[in-house]
Amino acid sequence: MSSEVVDRGTVSSIIEQRKHERPYFNESLMLSPTNEYVCWVDVMGSQSVMLRSLSIASNFLMKLHVSALRASRQFSVYLYPVIDGIYVCSQTKVPLLNFVNRVYSALAQDFIHQKDPLHRFVIRSGLAFGPVARGTGALQCSYDLSYNRNYAKQILFGPPLTQAYQVEKQSAPFGVALHESTRSFAPNGEVLSGTYWKWWKLYNQNGDDLIASLLFKSLKAHYDWCLKHTVALSYEKADIERHRALAEEYFSD
Repeated sequence: MSSEVVDRGTVSSIIEQRKHERPYFNESLMLSPTNEYVCWVDVMGSQSVMLRSLSIASNFLMKLHVSALRASRQFSVYLYPVIDGIYVCSQTKVPLLNFVNRVYSALAQDFIHQKDPLHRFVIRSGLAFGPVARGTGALQCSYDLSYNRNYAKQILFGPPLTQAYQVEKQSAPFGVALHESTRSFAPNGEVLSGTYWKWWKLYNQNGDDLIASLLFKSLKAHYDWCLKHTVALSYEKADIERHRALAEEYFSD
């Protein structure tokens, strides 16, 4: 801006001329939010890995997304990918729990069969319940959204997203932490109880319990290795010991 003093009349004129640049959105035209389960699935330590190796990070992140796409072909859920994680939504718990079970069992097997510790990665999740709104429910609120429907389809917001994200930070490695909303606000027959949901107990007949047992054994060995490479991994000793303790509690019966 010029150092010259601009008089108030000129300022008012400029503001009036450019008021059409304001983004338009009429919230009153939005469709009503729907109460849904929201699960945030995250790759642990992804930022540190991306700084060390783009090649290794790409394998971690894309394997998560590939597993999610495969599971979504079996179960009707909504996916909202966010780089190193995915928000998964469903109005009822059964499709979502089935989805999580398939993603976890697939990535658990990847962890078990991967012999190079540098190429092993860990996921964890948080699960919440409550009102969510979608960009597709706001197409009539703005011309720009209605004209860019594919962009709008990627938009999701509401309290459960924040709650799922926050509770995920308390989860065990390869664990699913439950926000209190899944216990307090879900409708009858849809309530999830407890602090954690143990994904391998959904289908005891298909060997998931064996996968979980082998995964826990592999996790313990992996954290032993991590303790010897804290500097190279940028992984604090206290964090490693905390994560191992959480895994021991989560996988115990």
